[in-house]
Amino acid sequence: MTLKVLSIKQISEATGLSPVTIWRKEKAGEFPVRRQLGSRRVGWLNREIDEWLEAIPKSKITSPKHSQLKNQDLILSDQP
Repeated sequence: MTLKVLSIKQISEATGLSPVTIWRKEKAGEFPVRRQLGSRRVGWLNREIDEWLEAIPKSKITSPKHSQLKNQDLILSDQP
C-alpha cells in the first residue's frame, strides 16, 4: 500500500463526516490523530483512516435517512 496523506476535505468526502464531527471524534480519542505537516497544514495517513474505518462494527454503520431514499428500496447489509 502506498502511504498518502489525506486532507480534512478528502476524509470528509470519503466518510460523509463533517470536519467538525471529525474534530470532535479526534478530540474524544475516537479518530486517528492528525499529523502536523507545516505551520498551517495538517493531514492524516491513509493507512490509519482505512484501519479506523475497518474497525467500525457493521451495526454502527448507519443507513441513509428515509428522506434520502426517496422511492428506492433499502437494502439490508446482512442480506446477499
